[in-house]
Amino acid sequence: MPHPGITRLVSAFMYHSECYLVLEYAANGDMFDYLQAHPSGLSEGEAKRALGEVLAALDSIQQQGFVYVDLKPENIVITSTRHMKLTDFGGARPYTAEAEKEVEKSRHAVQELRSGDWKYEGSDDGSVEAEADHFDESELDSTKMEGTTIYMAPELLRGQYPSVASDLWAYGVVMYQLLTGRPPEWADAAADEEMEDKIVHFGGADAGSDERLAGLSSDAQDLIKKLLNPNPDLRPSIEEVMNHPWFAGMDIGDLYLEPVPEGYFRPVEKVQT
Repeated sequence: MPHPGITRLVSAFMYHSECYLVLEYAANGDMFDYLQAHPSGLSEGEAKRALGEVLAALDSIQQQGFVYVDLKPENIVITSTRHMKLTDFGGARPYTAEAEKEVEKSRHAVQELRSGDWKYEGSDDGSVEAEADHFDESELDSTKMEGTTIYMAPELLRGQYPSVASDLWAYGVVMYQLLTGRPPEWADAAADEEMEDKIVHFGGADAGSDERLAGLSSDAQDLIKKLLNPNPDLRPSIEEVMNHPWFAGMDIGDLYLEPVPEGYFRPVEKVQT
């Protein structure tokens, strides 16, 4: 997926019957660690810059016929130039016929990689044949559900296939978290089952019942409310999010061509937990 907001695959190799992917290095860590150093959340200006770049990457993923599925702060990495990139596409799913063909090509490529002759460190003759029967087709099952519960849309928890709308729900959760320092109310659940129940029965974001939203601008509140609509059919499209008043004056398509404002996303010491 060629886009400046998507982590580039540098190489792939096989070692002891396992396939490894080498991705480009993100020198400044990820958004999760950055939020750990900013427990009250980011300023709206800084959050807007990060979310604008993430939105541009999601738009590119959608245009290529895929849904991302696992958007969360841990999967937003920060480069040496302080731009955002999405990483970890293990959960991504195709939703067009053309994208499905690309998945098939990738499936065959992985099978070939696993069944080739490869040099193993310490082998007697310099190479051994990888055991093809160790390959599990279920690892590339496009129907197997992926994702992180906190960021999963209600319809996903009801068993529906991922969609652009479910990606935008996760985007709304991340927006909420960047601006307040914490995910929405369901993140406080003691167990996954309770969390899933809270998400499925979530009635919508509202500043009147959520004091953390009350401190945000009216435009930020409005966009979060629209993104966290329990009905996927009523959530905005990516284009509508780009044109929302909260992003007024920001050309999201050009963000990767512009320097990041001084002071945004500066390296932080990783918080030990």
